[in-house]
Amino acid sequence: MKYTSILIAVIILLLPSLLRAQEKDDYGCWTDIQINKSWSDGSTSGGPYIGLRGEFRTKNNFQSTDIWFIRPTVGYKFNNWLKSDISYDWCQSGLGLQHKFLFSATGTLKSGPLSVSVREMYVRILTTSTGQWSNLLRSKMTAQYAIPDCGIKPYLAIEVFTWTKWINTRHFVGAQFPLLEGCSADLFYLYLTTAGTSSARHIAGLGLNVQL
Repeated sequence: MKYTSILIAVIILLLPSLLRAQEKDDYGCWTDIQINKSWSDGSTSGGPYIGLRGEFRTKNNFQSTDIWFIRPTVGYKFNNWLKSDISYDWCQSGLGLQHKFLFSATGTLKSGPLSVSVREMYVRILTTSTGQWSNLLRSKMTAQYAIPDCGIKPYLAIEVFTWTKWINTRHFVGAQFPLLEGCSADLFYLYLTTAGTSSARHIAGLGLNVQL
């Protein structure tokens, strides 16, 4: 019964964006693989960690490449609720090669199976074709629920891109599923709205997460 209720809730959350879909809206797919390794001294929940992410995105109704990037990360988890990291993106997009330097801090509060996290990320971007630098602030809030005894973790998230003005907003609904020991999948739907356009993007996403 509880799984049926969760499914109904997800459908209700998706209905507004699906009903607003227009002919000029775009559809695409995002796929990624994330590999992580963390260290702890055994007495605390904190410690350093590293990661490597590769991501590929499509657009124009799945027919063409949007962007793809490779992202190494180094970070430190200070305790159960606070971590910070630095990442670099080697990114190919419609603007050509971009170098992105990402600095983020994430705070997480948990109460039983429910967790809420807030992440602030500053991005410094060099577009090689123009030689110009630009800035970006990405603010993301995620609410996740760990369903007892099955390992599935449905979540809702919203991410806002700004720098002196609003740029775009991403709305997520998805779930993480355990696969093998140390390996999980992330399946999500993303509704993306952008400043200066009345059309939206509908994204189907699939990620693979590996913990070494």
